[in-house]
Amino acid sequence: MAIAGSFAQYLNATTPRFFSPCGTCLDTERAQIYRVTQPYYDFLGVTADEITDGLLIPWTSDDLRGTIWAVAHHSREAFDMEDYRLLATLGSFAAMALRHQKQQLLLRDSEMQAACATRANELAHLINNPLQGLVNTLFLAQQGGADTQQQIRQALDELSILSGLVQTLLDVGRASHAALPAAAPS
Repeated sequence: MAIAGSFAQYLNATTPRFFSPCGTCLDTERAQIYRVTQPYYDFLGVTADEITDGLLIPWTSDDLRGTIWAVAHHSREAFDMEDYRLLATLGSFAAMALRHQKQQLLLRDSEMQAACATRANELAHLINNPLQGLVNTLFLAQQGGADTQQQIRQALDELSILSGLVQTLLDVGRASHAALPAAAPS
């Protein structure tokens, strides 16, 4: 959002929808031409230059809707069809930019999920080898015999490798969670 002039102080301010040319523009999905005089400002408690000519253009991008405003404060010359076409093009561009931004976020999320799944699969394979070795070594140690102490040492080595791999998996999980974008407010 951008705003300049005597209205800059009202950036992010709102007016009642039923009392706003923006609300009418969004409700009708049509451009609006308007003027704003001092009585309107007095009603809202606004201190700003009167709008001698205003043009609002609606735009839509998926579930988002908005308006582009162009206002004149001192000129008595009215906006014309060329101004309308320019603002309509800007509205289309704004909608396209928002769709592109949303698609980029979805693509980035998809790529991140694919990378996490690939890494988890790699780690599962890395874990499976020492885990199978540990199971086999413990089975042999359970049978008893002269090599039991050596088998227990080997099992401890394999368990240490497994512990390191699980720690790596936990670190990847924490890093993936930290890299996810925060949920957008509703």
